[in-house]
Amino acid sequence: MEKEKLILLDYSGTLSISSVHFGRSDVLTEELGRSGLAACGVVSPEIFWSGIVGPTWHEASTTGITYTEAVRRKVRARTPGTIQDSAVRDAVSRFVESYMTHSRIDRLWVPVLKRISSGFAGTVVIATDHYAEATGHIARYLDEIGITAVKCMDSSRDRLPKGAFIIANSADMGVHKSEKKFWEMLASRYAPEGVENILLVDDFGFNEQEGDAYGIIEAVIARKERTVKLLEEVYSAPVTVFFFGMEESGAHGRKEGRERYERFGAWVASAAAVIEGFLEE
Repeated sequence: MEKEKLILLDYSGTLSISSVHFGRSDVLTEELGRSGLAACGVVSPEIFWSGIVGPTWHEASTTGITYTEAVRRKVRARTPGTIQDSAVRDAVSRFVESYMTHSRIDRLWVPVLKRISSGFAGTVVIATDHYAEATGHIARYLDEIGITAVKCMDSSRDRLPKGAFIIANSADMGVHKSEKKFWEMLASRYAPEGVENILLVDDFGFNEQEGDAYGIIEAVIARKERTVKLLEEVYSAPVTVFFFGMEESGAHGRKEGRERYERFGAWVASAAAVIEGFLEE
């Protein structure tokens, strides 16, 4: 069988920029209050990142425990006994639902993704380190723009619908993208004989929440280099990288409002040009 091309798209910070906005200190503080988590003791972004997300991230992003359950357990452990379990559950559910709603695929990506779905004969994968709930939300957002989504571990190359995108979520795969096993599982199902070449569009954590150390530039560079190395090892193919790191954007509070979104649009346009060239090669 002839080898195909492979397009790998990151999700948070790349396809979805509103999820980054959700994590800004001012927005997050408001969301903690609105959801009821502040009343449960999670009164600041600092507590949220260091006391809730940090300790639960690995388990919640590599198992089916779900973000909701991981956060509920941690919040319950910190919450005074005078607050009922139902209040904690409701607050966590409201918060997670708001986060997932804010984690939509940005509208500026829609024509690009539809172009890929209709005009690319190779394989397209949304590869993301995320929570279990994200797979269903991403699939729904793709369906809303007319693109079929397939959960990575539920299908294989010979059963993949034409134009479908594969969602490879670490919570479903059991490992993060930084692990070779993640890419080996993906390759064994959708490219057992290898691929011709690879295009990777990813921010490598650079655009992540301002309160999260995941976005530190040294770690971003190391993550980029490791990802490329793993892809080359697993697929035995050259990797072209479009680094979706908005150095001059407002992802870290340097620009705001319309100017910030216009900058994001410029990055999407640049990525689209690279993708178009990859499609036409």
